[in-house]
Amino acid sequence: MLHLRKPSAALTVSPSALVLLAAFLLLSRGLTLPAALLSAALCHELAHVLTLHALHTPPRRLTLSATGAELYVPDLHRLSYGGELLAAAAGPAVNLILALLLGYGGRLWSPLYLFAGAQLVLGVFNLLPVLPLDGGSLLWNLAAWLTEPYTADRVAGVVGFGVAALLTLAAGAALMLGGSPFLLLAAAGLLWHSIAAIGGCQTAAKQVK
Repeated sequence: MLHLRKPSAALTVSPSALVLLAAFLLLSRGLTLPAALLSAALCHELAHVLTLHALHTPPRRLTLSATGAELYVPDLHRLSYGGELLAAAAGPAVNLILALLLGYGGRLWSPLYLFAGAQLVLGVFNLLPVLPLDGGSLLWNLAAWLTEPYTADRVAGVVGFGVAALLTLAAGAALMLGGSPFLLLAAAGLLWHSIAAIGGCQTAAKQVK
C-alpha cells in the first residue's frame, strides 16, 4: 500500500488500484480518455470533501482501490440523515452539473464533449442504488430516515443486489458483443459488495464514496 499523509488526512493507494490504472492506460488509445475520467473522479471526491468540511465532519483518510475511492469520516455518525444525504449527493451532483457545463462548452471546443461524457458517466454510475456507491448511501439514509436502520438495511440490500445482478448480466452480454471488460469488472465488484450488504451491514452506508 502507498501512504501519503498530511497532518489532518491520509491517502492510501492499494496495489489493485495501480494495476487497474496501468491496465486502463495500456488499453486506452491516447491519454485524453484517462485524463477525462481522472478529472471527473477528482471533482467527485473534492465535492464530497468540501461538503463534509462544510458540515464540520472532515474526512481523515481517502483509500483508492480497484473498486473505487472511499472516504473515511470518523465523525460521520454525528450528522443527521439529512446531512448524510447532502454529503452523499454532493459528488454525483457536481459531476452532473459539470457535464452540463462542459457539454455547452463542447460547442466551442469539441474535445470538451469527452470530458462532459466522463462527468456524466461517473455521476450516473455513482447514483446507482448499490452500496457502497453514493446511490446506495442515499437509498439507505432515506429509508432509515423514513423508517429505521434495520428496515433500511433490508431495503438497500435487496435493491442493491437486484440492480448489481442486472448490471452484471448486461455487462456480460455487452462483452460477448465486443464491449469493454472494464464494465464487467465494475459490475462484478458491485455485485460482490451488494451480496455483503444483504447481510445487514448498516455501517456500509456510513461511508461516502
